Amino acid sequence: MQQADQVSILCVDDEPLFLDAFIQVLEREPGFSVTSASTVSGAMDLINSRYFDVIISDYAMPDMDGIALLKEIRARGCQSLFVMLTAKRLAHIAIDALNAGADYYLQKGADAGPEFARLAEFIKKEVPERRAGHELAEWGRFYQSVIENQTDILCRIGPDGSFRFVNESGLHFFRKPYDEILNSSFFTLLPDDERPHILLRLQNLSAIKPDILMEHRISGGDGRPVLIQWSYRGLFTSTGAVSEYQVSGRDTGGLVSIGSPKPPVQAGTTVAAPAEAIPAQAAAQAPREEEMDWGGLVETIQSLDNPVFAVDKNGVIIAWNKSLEELTGVPSASMIGKGNNE
Repeated sequence: MQQADQVSILCVDDEPLFLDAFIQVLEREPGFSVTSASTVSGAMDLINSRYFDVIISDYAMPDMDGIALLKEIRARGCQSLFVMLTAKRLAHIAIDALNAGADYYLQKGADAGPEFARLAEFIKKEVPERRAGHELAEWGRFYQSVIENQTDILCRIGPDGSFRFVNESGLHFFRKPYDEILNSSFFTLLPDDERPHILLRLQNLSAIKPDILMEHRISGGDGRPVLIQWSYRGLFTSTGAVSEYQVSGRDTGGLVSIGSPKPPVQAGTTVAAPAEAIPAQAAAQAPREEEMDWGGLVETIQSLDNPVFAVDKNGVIIAWNKSLEELTGVPSASMIGKGNNE
């Protein structure tokens, strides 16, 4: 396996004496690893099995000329540096090679010593740049594949809810052209009765706790609200202000559960449900928010490193922090709301 700081070079030439001498010159350079082939077909076998940073080929070869080799590997997407060698002093060979995608042209001859030194310096300079460009292109293709082929709705929104990016799944869900989406707001698509609660949760995010998972409705392409599980992550400036929200949404309506009931909602999850979905009896028993707001206490308890829980005056558990989860092995979602000495 090639080391990261090595430059792998393939030399293709059918003249054994020149090939041996040329390899010796190249291998004097620290970090150069040289492989040779005496035919184009032999070179293609090597190229098909491994990547070379540099391919140096003679123009006049018995089975295929060097320009035909160059065109073949470029057609395959090979981005190796390509150096054309020739003993023929014909200008059209150099022009044809460069037009076909060669990076360097070298004339063979008795006085080629200085040219070999210049070629070595060219390789040392260009290979790191070519590698960086190749890695960037590969990352770009990977990113495009992950983002655009993702079935979840992925988007970036500003602090005011303005769309800054939406992937293909999001465009399909909202059924709007990309330009039209960018001129609209994510927050305006939220139901009026849920929007204040969602915005309140987002305002409570910080650089220390930038994430929240919520399940709430949003208007789809047909204008009807759809219940979606949303993951929000706040991105903050150096002053602590929100610069963007990274949002991903998943429709769990078609979720198939095999072998076990639907798992409880994870700790920290907020479910923003419409008011009419709460049973009347439970709503009557629940304390009014303005009378009994435990939000600040719960957040404080969650931030503590020691295992802590809290109960209300009726003995019902209202907070169960992460340290206690780790100590007991019992998740918060299994304890919140429990009473009777649970």
